[in-house]
Amino acid sequence: MGVVVTALAGFLHAEGVDPNNHREIFPFYAASRSRTPVHLGQFVGMAIITVGLVGLFFGIGARDGTALWLSRLALLWAGAAIAVYAVLQAVDGWP
Repeated sequence: MGVVVTALAGFLHAEGVDPNNHREIFPFYAASRSRTPVHLGQFVGMAIITVGLVGLFFGIGARDGTALWLSRLALLWAGAAIAVYAVLQAVDGWP
């Protein structure tokens, strides 16, 4: 579901010049009327994916040993990843 939400939002993302030409594309993104809903949709899609991974963490039910520590580490990385993605979506398109 999260992949579908992210993909749908991505299809609505404004397009213009080369996306790697930041001096030209960021003002173009900032002027886009769909900037906020598109980036919010992309973030919500990624949040759904992350919640699914957190659900997997609890579903595995590791109780001890290496599996417990690896699943805890994965949970921390999932939290860090969604925080970094939130910052990316917030600043994408600022001139």
